[in-house]
Amino acid sequence: MTESSKSKLWWVAGLLLRLLLVSILILVLLCAYLLTPIFLKLQINPRILLGLITACMIAGYAWAVYFRLPFFKSRTKRQRLLISASMALLPLFVVYGCLFVLASQFFQDMSRAQFVSPTNAENKIWFYDGGFMDRDLYFYAEPKGQKIQFVSSLWWWPDCSFSQAQWTKDGQVIVCSLNVKAIGNVSVLTAAFDFSENKAFAPSWITKNSCDYSRPESEWRKQELIIKGIIAVHGGLNDQKIDDGLLRKNEKTLWFWQSLP
Repeated sequence: MTESSKSKLWWVAGLLLRLLLVSILILVLLCAYLLTPIFLKLQINPRILLGLITACMIAGYAWAVYFRLPFFKSRTKRQRLLISASMALLPLFVVYGCLFVLASQFFQDMSRAQFVSPTNAENKIWFYDGGFMDRDLYFYAEPKGQKIQFVSSLWWWPDCSFSQAQWTKDGQVIVCSLNVKAIGNVSVLTAAFDFSENKAFAPSWITKNSCDYSRPESEWRKQELIIKGIIAVHGGLNDQKIDDGLLRKNEKTLWFWQSLP
C-alpha cells in the first residue's frame, strides 16, 4: 500500500471518529440547554435553537471533513472549505434522519391487536389502542378480499369502556359490548360487524371523534336488541371471549410510519 493510500485510509477512519465526537458534543450541549434552569430562563425560540444546532453541526462536520483532507490538494483553501461544507451535508441529513426516526418511534402511542374468525382466518378484526392523555380504542374489520373499515370507537373514559368481544358460533359476526356509566356501568352489546353481509352495526352517537354518552337507556337497549337479533340469526355466541386483558396481551406497537386506516 502506498503512502498516499495509507493517508487516505487513516483519514477515513479518523473522519468517522471526528463525526462521532462532533455529534456527541452537540448532543451534550443540547441536553445541557434542556436540563439547565439557567438556559431555560432564556426562552430561546425553538426555530432559532434548531437553526443554531444545525449551523454548529454543519461547522463541526465541515471541520471533520476538512481536517487533513487528502483529496483536492490542488484546490485553494476556500475551495477545500466549500467542498468540506458540502460533504458535511450528507452526515447532517443522516443524523437528522436517524433522530426523526427515533423520535417518531419513541412518541408512537398506538398499538394494534389482530384476531381472526374461528371459522375463516381470512376474516379479520383489528383493535387500535393508544392515546397520549386519554385512551383511544378503535374497532376495525377486514373482510376477505376487502379493505379494512372502521366500525366503532370502544372507549370514552369514564363514561364508556370496552367490556369484551365475542364471535357468533358460525364465525360470521363479531360483537362488542361496552360498560356504560349512564345506565349503571353495566355491559351493553353496542357494536358488531357482519362478515356475511360486509356490514357494520354501531350506534350513530358514537364516532371516532365523539360520543354522546348521555343518551337514555332506552336507546342503548334498542341498539342492543338489534345486535341480539343478528346474534340469533347466526346461531348465538361461542364461548371464547376477547376481554381487555387478552386484547392488551396481543397488542403490538406500530412503527412510526404506520397509522390508523
